[in-house]
Amino acid sequence: MNLPTDYATNRFPLTLTRREALRLIGLGLLAPGFPSLLTGCGSDDDDSSLTYAATIADARAAILKAMADTHTPSVSVALVDDQRIIWAEAFGVIDKEKNLAPTTATRFCIGSCSKVLAAMSTLILVERGLVELDAPLVRYVQDFAMLTPEAARITIRQLLSHAPGLPGTNFINLFTQTPHPEYSAQTQAALAEERLKHDPGEMAVYCNDGFTLIERLVEAVTGRSYPKFVTEEILAPTGMTDSAYPLEPLPAGSFAPAFVGDAPQPQEFTNGFATGGLYATPSNMGRLARLLLQGGILDGRRILSAASVAEMARDQTRTLAFNPVPTFQWGLGWDDVSQKGLAAVGVKAWAKNGGTLFYGSEFFVLPEARLGLAMSGTTLSYGSAKLAERILFNALVESGQLAAMPVPLAATPLPEVPVDDQTLAAMAGYFAKYDAVVKVEVQADRALTLSTYQSGVWTEAAKNLKYRTDGTFSSDASPLHAYRPLTTDVGDYLVVRIPWGYGHCLLELPYVQRIPSRSARAPGWDERLGRKWLLVNEAASSWILRLEPPRLELEALPTLLGYVAATFMGTQLLDASQDGRRTRMWMKIPVNNGRDLDDLVIEDREGEEWVRFGRGVFRPLDSVPVLQTGGVSLTIEVEDHAQWLQVSASGTLAVRNAIAWLLYDADFAFQADGEGDGSVALPGSGKPAWLMVYGAPGAVVEVQIIA
Repeated sequence: MNLPTDYATNRFPLTLTRREALRLIGLGLLAPGFPSLLTGCGSDDDDSSLTYAATIADARAAILKAMADTHTPSVSVALVDDQRIIWAEAFGVIDKEKNLAPTTATRFCIGSCSKVLAAMSTLILVERGLVELDAPLVRYVQDFAMLTPEAARITIRQLLSHAPGLPGTNFINLFTQTPHPEYSAQTQAALAEERLKHDPGEMAVYCNDGFTLIERLVEAVTGRSYPKFVTEEILAPTGMTDSAYPLEPLPAGSFAPAFVGDAPQPQEFTNGFATGGLYATPSNMGRLARLLLQGGILDGRRILSAASVAEMARDQTRTLAFNPVPTFQWGLGWDDVSQKGLAAVGVKAWAKNGGTLFYGSEFFVLPEARLGLAMSGTTLSYGSAKLAERILFNALVESGQLAAMPVPLAATPLPEVPVDDQTLAAMAGYFAKYDAVVKVEVQADRALTLSTYQSGVWTEAAKNLKYRTDGTFSSDASPLHAYRPLTTDVGDYLVVRIPWGYGHCLLELPYVQRIPSRSARAPGWDERLGRKWLLVNEAASSWILRLEPPRLELEALPTLLGYVAATFMGTQLLDASQDGRRTRMWMKIPVNNGRDLDDLVIEDREGEEWVRFGRGVFRPLDSVPVLQTGGVSLTIEVEDHAQWLQVSASGTLAVRNAIAWLLYDADFAFQADGEGDGSVALPGSGKPAWLMVYGAPGAVVEVQIIA
């Protein structure tokens, strides 16, 4: 499940920003080209006379319009029942120079839809008596440990249902242009230096780290790498021949690339295999849907027991200690085992969404209606969830299982009523979520204004929020987006209500948590405010280094005593009142807005204060050497960290004996990169530029500016 960071406001852009994509963890343009078509294909056909012609015609038109509206280069889709592929089709372009269209064999990274296979893999081990779902991870991965002793209680079930209490996501080397198969081992090692953010099983918060640890589990129990196990036990037996974890670059033309303008981008490797790394086709995922519809059997071969399929689809949120706004009924690997858009029309559906930096996917299985759908595209903004629901609604109508298409809700404001001071007080003040601070202010007319703070800037997100007859606050301009206060024993929250999927139903979820009062910041933090640090332990092939400034800054909001705001890929508010060298993550927000939290730790290195924030290591910007003219020799540290140089604004920069290097302008916007020896013209803006240099440990890299 991946929700845009502004889903709770009145602003819904057609495309996500780079920062939003990084947290949801695409760009591109649609080019001419006719789609390839596969209808009722393969050896899976039966004698059904239902062609779903109306469903397919409507879906084609809707997909093409969504692609045009959002500049999405390519989309592929497959609709299946339990016996056959009903329809599979690919749209758009994968090579603009050759005007090459995708086919139904073209692969897309399916992102978090990969989690369904992680759950299946685990349950295969359960069936073989090698793993128990409710046993602790440390029984199998005996070297797993964290700073919080309670981490030893984390169970396999909690890893698969977002309830382990782990920080969230290891972004270091997660999205790269070359494979990094050691990512899961690096994640486990990094977790050894981190705390839990809540007790195991206390609540469920979207957690990629938990699925990454499933890789460690599979390897420990079977002696096989996770990609090898899934390939041998699921992909090969089910005939998913166009699906693979890319341990090396895929052949050109075999996958759908993202585009910037007319330029295809290098392949995206999502190195968290279990959490989001599979490249697959919707047709192949349709085979997986058919297996689940048939209770674990495909083409007469049993892959998974019917009991395991049922366990995956069991609501895992029923035993949570803290679940004040039951939003999604998470299964094992599933985002929802009663998907809200289908449930609103009385249809049972299991659903999983997947998003990476460049790909957006959906995977639906309707166990009672005997239908399944898989869809992937090369942006996150083409409305995959809405399209998926639309296609399934049409198929249900055409097959006689639904009387009529649902009608999107009318955006009609409810009547405004007077609001008492107590309700206003519950709404007003400062709140936070994982990547922003939120301020709610009461205006003279007793309406509310909501603003978000990110990277030093307050931005108005919603205004003229008036109190309505249903006890929520909403604006006349966007009446379906509403807010209400919620008080619990854990903390005070604002709950947001939003239109969902096709737009015919509403969904509530915890939005932000009120910021608790704290005393003054501990000694040392005030002196660090306004300082900047530069990332050094991200791989040279990282997409994050090219999409996001590799810079961390600490600042404070004057009204929030005891806190510091760390800005890197969003702004996280941290408790700095308890310790002068370690801030504390403090939020407990279920579902999605409490994800990806981290402590920030100060480390002394040769007289300098370095920062460890989550899994990132950052060196002080103010001690970076300055290179004006002439040259300099840099010795690469044994830890293999990148070196930084501040270089003059103009001239030609030459690099020798490096493995790789990246050039940024004065504001840390990415400009150019290279491997090995090379040269590049500097920005020439009048302000110094920044150079990030990689080399072999102990190597001496030569950097020179040629006028």
